[in-house]
Amino acid sequence: MSDRHLDVVLYERVIGQVTQSHSGRHTFTYDPQYVSDVNATALSLSMPVADATYPGRRIDPYLQGLLPDGDEVRERWAQRFGVSAQNPFALLEHMGLDCAGAVQLVPGGAPGGPHALEGSLERVTDADIGARLRALRADDTAWTVAGERWSLAGAQGKFALTRDVNGAWHEPLGAAASTHIIKPGVVGYRDQALNEHVCMRALALCGLRVASTEYVEFDGQPALVVARYDRRRRADGTVMRVHQEDMCQALSVYPRRKYEASKGPTAADIANLLRRSASDPGHDVHEFVRAVIANYLIGAPDAHAKNYSVLLAGPQVRLAPLYDVASALPYDPRQADSELRDSAMSIGGRRTFGTVEGRHWDRFAALCRVSPDAVRTEVAALAGALPGALEAAFDPFARSALRDRLLTRVRDLSEVTLRTL
Repeated sequence: MSDRHLDVVLYERVIGQVTQSHSGRHTFTYDPQYVSDVNATALSLSMPVADATYPGRRIDPYLQGLLPDGDEVRERWAQRFGVSAQNPFALLEHMGLDCAGAVQLVPGGAPGGPHALEGSLERVTDADIGARLRALRADDTAWTVAGERWSLAGAQGKFALTRDVNGAWHEPLGAAASTHIIKPGVVGYRDQALNEHVCMRALALCGLRVASTEYVEFDGQPALVVARYDRRRRADGTVMRVHQEDMCQALSVYPRRKYEASKGPTAADIANLLRRSASDPGHDVHEFVRAVIANYLIGAPDAHAKNYSVLLAGPQVRLAPLYDVASALPYDPRQADSELRDSAMSIGGRRTFGTVEGRHWDRFAALCRVSPDAVRTEVAALAGALPGALEAAFDPFARSALRDRLLTRVRDLSEVTLRTL
């Protein structure tokens, strides 16, 4: 059995190859001409542009991070293409034409190179999208349909669409770029899609950079619509991919270890990575610290390392906007040890909402190597502003049953945080 290759494409240029050996091991090597380009964008901070071959311990976590977290979704794809669900190379060989960031993965030696990648847009109606949402609610593994070749990370059911300049929706087929992610909300948690939308809006009103979201009903089916911040519209109306990676990929950590409790990255790990790699490290470390504080105060339990990312453009590295922020506070945990009670990352050794006091914020500041006084100032400012921002975010949804429950619990958490600061 001979080695197999995937061409790695960034910005319509082959930058290197992922190789799968006859024994199943993976390596990544940059193209020599790409290495000589002083403005080359790295595939990952874990694999800087260099004349080197990166082993599986670097490229495998990156590839795994491009795929859905759920085994059931991967199994569904594997059965469709007759490959192993445990082999990210084989899955991305079929589903890697539109991934997070600008990366595209193409079977090696494809005729015509990256410029010949074919894609098309198929118009869909609100009724079509509504039907797809119903199907996803009934079967959380039904992420893609025939002809789609996009892959997104995460455990929550979702699908990707493209909205054109006139506002019409399309299924992106083949290598066509998606522009939006559609999520029905987590099954079993009432109004979860609305929850995520208002939490994102509230953080934006508090001055944090977040992905743009809308709460929309398609043929009676509610959904969260997330505009992809890793896509840009050119002057001619075409879509450009913008490169990004999540913090697990940047730190060569497998997605299964995305939570700190699973020996995954800590807040200090991410702060230190930004300090080493960001173009404006002081600014980005500060923004990341604010994001951790905001996620805690809003009661978001899922702010793990895969829900923080960096944007990469040539030598420039910048913390990406926040995404996937939703509160667990409206929902009553069914078990005493439920993870709904805890933040994904510890803050000075504490994770349970309502238990982080001033001394824990000081320890968090020390671990992230920032000023404790600055952290306390940000905690006080966000705890003071967040309840009002959340109330404003609910203005268009004043009749929602979610409103009073979420507002009351965020106010309570903010008040106890201020009292114990």
